[in-house]
Amino acid sequence: ALLAVVHVARGLLLPIAIGTILALILEPVVGGLRRLRIPRAIAAALVVIGAIGAVSGLATQVYEPARQWMATLPGTLPEARRKLATLRKPIDAVRDAAETVSKATEAPPRRGERTVYVERPQSTGLTATQDAIVGVGATILILYFLLASGPFFRAKLCALARTPEGERRVVLVCDAVRRDISRFVAISTMLNVGLGTATGLLAFAIGLPNPILLGTLAALLNYIPYVGSATMLGILGLVSILQFDTPGMMVLAPLVFLVFTTIEG
Repeated sequence: ALLAVVHVARGLLLPIAIGTILALILEPVVGGLRRLRIPRAIAAALVVIGAIGAVSGLATQVYEPARQWMATLPGTLPEARRKLATLRKPIDAVRDAAETVSKATEAPPRRGERTVYVERPQSTGLTATQDAIVGVGATILILYFLLASGPFFRAKLCALARTPEGERRVVLVCDAVRRDISRFVAISTMLNVGLGTATGLLAFAIGLPNPILLGTLAALLNYIPYVGSATMLGILGLVSILQFDTPGMMVLAPLVFLVFTTIEG
């Protein structure tokens, strides 16, 4: 029941979770500005604006190459399928055999029976965009209010404790959580930046298009455990197939990236 509630309320809980983690990470920056005698509300606003500016600047750098690549991708897929035709023949044979077996095992419909297919409503692109905008806006608001409240939020947590010893433990836990999450995110970010830089240099060295975009994708996707690296491996494979004609060059970038991500892991 708890997991079902979390699933249904994910639109509300996800901004709270992300905003809380970001607040724990950025709290030391707000503290540094406070030591410069900047009011906490203004310091929190500066930190949030700076974070938004950094993310926007990165998005601006990679938006145009990504848009061009996505625009040309549909036209290049037939060429990729042509290059992989020899590799697809065994796969197609297995698929056809599986479909034949599946059809043979299906029971014939009885007379008078109808097959009913239930179609679920699909979310439109506009709805997804609206949900994303609302989620990002809620995360920014939660982040700002947590940073602006600062010690007051921790004081409210301490008020839940019934003894001075309990209050001391609440303070120690809050500080430890903030310190450990900040360290973890900092180390992960350094590793991901290193992996993205190595991937971009690899793409530049062997002649893949848009090495900056590929390096940025490698760094960002690596925040997603396992799935991110596998997705980036597929992207590099597709780009290599479209760019090169020899099998050796087609597999070079994915293999080297696999070595990179193994070292990073």
